[in-house]
Amino acid sequence: MRPTVAPLLSQTTAQPAFEVASLRSTRPGTGPTRTSRWARGDAYTPNGGRFSATGFPLVTYIAFACKLVGGQAQSFVAQLPEWTTTERYDIEARVEGNPGKDQMRLLMRSLLAERFQLAVHEEARQVVALVVLKDGKFGPQIQRWIWWRRR
Repeated sequence: MRPTVAPLLSQTTAQPAFEVASLRSTRPGTGPTRTSRWARGDAYTPNGGRFSATGFPLVTYIAFACKLVGGQAQSFVAQLPEWTTTERYDIEARVEGNPGKDQMRLLMRSLLAERFQLAVHEEARQVVALVVLKDGKFGPQIQRWIWWRRR
């Protein structure tokens, strides 16, 4: 068994869980497959409470469970152990009913917390970006500052 993914912070609320779940290492030579479009965007076709995926690295399941996209995923991956991006897993899970994509995300979080002791802490951050509209042109109040010359 691999070491656990270091907890970021523990969750305080109870999470829904799959009724039945199997999580195992992928056999060598098996390519990634999934039963429904669950990895990106908001598109999702409910499939009777079944989650099935083969051959994906753990980080893919984490990104789905936490709804990470673009830069969020990249900075998050940098904090994880390398094995989470290289070792591949198969997941077969089922829950009663016909949950939507966001409910499936919560179910996956619960499964990852149970099997890998993954804990997630969400926080909002304000990010400000300065973008140059015309190449090489700055407004009258903006001056170029080069940090290595200011030492």
